[in-house]
Amino acid sequence: MRPRKTRTPEAVAFGAALLLLRTWAGRTQHEIATAAKITKEMISNYERGVAYPALPTLLALLPALGADFCDLQRAIKETTDDPPARLERMRRMGKAMQEIVARLGQEGT
Repeated sequence: MRPRKTRTPEAVAFGAALLLLRTWAGRTQHEIATAAKITKEMISNYERGVAYPALPTLLALLPALGADFCDLQRAIKETTDDPPARLERMRRMGKAMQEIVARLGQEGT
């Protein structure tokens, strides 16, 4: 099934929450798409808010993100207060966490 190409407030909120969950998980669009058995382009469309998934796709996305509906609800709340500023902070935090994990991995070898 093709994603619905609608830029509604709901699609934008879902996309921001998806990006936040993916950042928290420290995973790429490709990794999430592969785990959920969808295309990377679909993940990109969702994150940009130009499409939103059907329920079966959502049910495949959440485990790929290591998340559940409660996590999705929290992420939507986090991103709807001040989306641009909050998302930028979350991206920076996600990158910083990835760098810390990578350094810890290098020290352990």
